[in-house]
Amino acid sequence: MSADAPTSATAAIARLVTYAATCLALIRLRRQRPQADRWRAPAGKLLAVIGIVFCAWLALRMNATHATIMAAVAVIGTANWLVVRSRPPLAPAIKTV
Repeated sequence: MSADAPTSATAAIARLVTYAATCLALIRLRRQRPQADRWRAPAGKLLAVIGIVFCAWLALRMNATHATIMAAVAVIGTANWLVVRSRPPLAPAIKTV
């Protein structure tokens, strides 16, 4: 196994999480805005469910090292999001000429 194998496997798993989140968003947006004026893929909800199941199946095949790395990244990301969202918005920068 090469030295960068855990990094590339973790990156692949992160892409799976992103893809599954996109599939979930498709289902949610179709439920929230059923009459949205956009192009709709035929059987989009079915394809989204199949995508989520496939991502879950692939994610369940990761080893303990990858699962630990992904859990640590999720905890750090969640902590960062909680800190940033609790801050007041920054004032817009003033341009000087």
